[in-house]
Amino acid sequence: MVIFGGRTSDQSPLNDSWGLRRHRDGRWDWVKAPYKPSGTMPTSRFQHSTIFLGTSMIVCGGRTQQVGETVPLEVYDTETSEWFTFSSLQRFRHALWAYDTQLYIHGGFEHETPNIPTDAIMMIDCYKLFQNHPQLLPKSEGFNGEGASVTRSPGSGLSTTDTSPTNSTSPGSASGRRPENYRSNSPLPGKDISFSTSGLVARKEGQHNKEGDVVRIDFAPGNQDLNDNE
Repeated sequence: MVIFGGRTSDQSPLNDSWGLRRHRDGRWDWVKAPYKPSGTMPTSRFQHSTIFLGTSMIVCGGRTQQVGETVPLEVYDTETSEWFTFSSLQRFRHALWAYDTQLYIHGGFEHETPNIPTDAIMMIDCYKLFQNHPQLLPKSEGFNGEGASVTRSPGSGLSTTDTSPTNSTSPGSASGRRPENYRSNSPLPGKDISFSTSGLVARKEGQHNKEGDVVRIDFAPGNQDLNDNE
């Protein structure tokens, strides 16, 4: 278990990370994660969300002491103790989950309307977001050092597709590229969604609005039952 940020008893936002460690003798204790002294320090925040993508801890959304302040998406590389900063949507008290290398943000509040909850679902494509930092992408399931990615197709389990770029990466690192016609199971049952290098495409009744690397997923009126598999 790893936690990041939050607030102190006097309501000051924090930017430290702590991991819960179990010793061989059964004892547990909290260990503060090291940050590279010469690197970028993360933004102090609260009411955010965190999730792991491989060995990278992603911190999304939240608030600072300054009302309405723009809060970036930040990534902690647990292998190098470095932080990386990216632009992101402004959301707090939301839900966050990952599907392959896509992040989905649901609900919460937006800075423009901090007193009105939203039901919008947003998608962040980490393949595109991390294209200049491929080391942040997963190095196990889904990737290998040859630039091949494991894709999922409905009913077919796992299959490997060669996507080696001309300037292939060194063994043990992620390629940072997705096949031109990458296809994945839809994270929303009943919605036929595929991914390409241009972003998210909703092929049924869904629509999307692209804003950089963040895509909003909208659903047509009368077709919002996410449990409908037809």
